[in-house]
Amino acid sequence: MLVGQDYDGASVMSGQQKVVAKIIKDKAHFALYVHCHAHRLNLALVDAVKSVHAAADFFVLMEKLYVFVSGSYVHAGWVKIQRQLFKRERVRELQKLSDTRW
Repeated sequence: MLVGQDYDGASVMSGQQKVVAKIIKDKAHFALYVHCHAHRLNLALVDAVKSVHAAADFFVLMEKLYVFVSGSYVHAGWVKIQRQLFKRERVRELQKLSDTRW
């Protein structure tokens, strides 16, 4: 039995028409719609960080570092060496920053 729906606020899911939410609600009457709390928290944290200039500058620097490192020839070699040495482990590398998309 479906008892809940949780979306990131995309209009097709939960906008004025609530198209997807309505289709599910029509089939599962008790499936309540809730805006994803993790997504709301992420949005709040991103806005909070943008209001602190030092924090915003830090994340801009991290994004530039990611672009520089991930696009280099050395990075491709580093990934290849990790795969050879640690076949059963996940490759370790910098992750791209994201405002709200996961």
